[in-house]
Amino acid sequence: MFSVSSMRKGRVRKHQVKSLGIIWSKFPQWSAKNTVHVDDLGRNFVMNPQSGLKIKAYKKAYKNRHRDKELLYLTEYLKLIATKDDFRTLEHENWQKYLLHSNEKKLLDS
Repeated sequence: MFSVSSMRKGRVRKHQVKSLGIIWSKFPQWSAKNTVHVDDLGRNFVMNPQSGLKIKAYKKAYKNRHRDKELLYLTEYLKLIATKDDFRTLEHENWQKYLLHSNEKKLLDS
């Protein structure tokens, strides 16, 4: 992880980011073509924005554990894109719309 500084609300903020390039350089079977970086903090994608997929933060587990379906939906999305040749062609910021559209298409096809 690397420390980077950014401006937010007129103040300099320092935070940690992950560089997938380090992993990709050590393991050539992995690249931006076949990697999705899932996180609840968009700022963590600053080193590899095309691979970033932002999900809702899991908060108040004691209260929300029965209603939180984010990881279930994410699983469906990842299964849908698993056969894609190049993840860089996807717009992960629209992953929920992609999933919804895919499910609507399945209903129409059946």
